[in-house]
Amino acid sequence: MTPEQQFAIKQLRQDGLGYKAISHKLSISVNTIKSFCRREGLISQKTNSAKISCDYCPVCSKPLTHIFGKKKKKYCSDTCRLKWWNTHQEKVNRKAYSEYTCVGCQQFFTSYGKQKRKYCSHQCYITNRFGGSQDEKVVSE
Repeated sequence: MTPEQQFAIKQLRQDGLGYKAISHKLSISVNTIKSFCRREGLISQKTNSAKISCDYCPVCSKPLTHIFGKKKKKYCSDTCRLKWWNTHQEKVNRKAYSEYTCVGCQQFFTSYGKQKRKYCSHQCYITNRFGGSQDEKVVSE
């Protein structure tokens, strides 16, 4: 790459042009433009002004960096997101509850998520399937 091309890339990048636009104008590969810009630390004016930091993570209070045109972040990481949801179970909107009749004890029970459930508990399953509780089997052997 010639020094003239390098100067032109710097000027176009400062004007806010993207990698593709610069590569079309100068007839240079997009990857070459990207590599040069990374080495030189060239950031377009659009991306530089688009980053806004005003919110904080509700778990660890780290500042969040939002990028213009993308969905705003609520948490700084997946770890913080999972911590928050695990400590606020009452706010989870669960819609997949289903009611069933237990095959073993004939009582109604609700199950979350799993639609093929037949028994209300493991104890009912053992009793119905094997004719007694699991403790009784161990004692009789």
